[in-house]
Amino acid sequence: MGNAQRKIEVFPQYVEKKELEVKKIEQTKKLNRPSRKTNLFSTFNKVMICVVICLSILVMNRYSKIQNMSSELKEVKNQVMLTEGNRDVIKSSIESKLTNKNIEEIAKNNLGMQFPENAQIMYLKLEEK
Repeated sequence: MGNAQRKIEVFPQYVEKKELEVKKIEQTKKLNRPSRKTNLFSTFNKVMICVVICLSILVMNRYSKIQNMSSELKEVKNQVMLTEGNRDVIKSSIESKLTNKNIEEIAKNNLGMQFPENAQIMYLKLEEK
């Protein structure tokens, strides 16, 4: 028995059709299947967007706290200035009333004090050591 090879005739139209079908199937598989790079990239983008949003919220929160503390500080400074102004007014009022003439008047009128008479004055002699 001899080995006889069977000769198969190949029709070029049929081969081209099959090759086109295989290429189309491969292309649709590529289109339907998302690539790993784009998947990882989109996940990375999502994570980065979340991080940026969280950082933005944190920065805005801190900024609002700083603004609140700044306004409180201004209010306290205004109160200090008002208190210092009141202190100065009261101080000048006290100083104007602490003259010798005013003290003498208050002593005579309110406390009933008088200047001592000559008979009431006593002189003491102190020895120096």
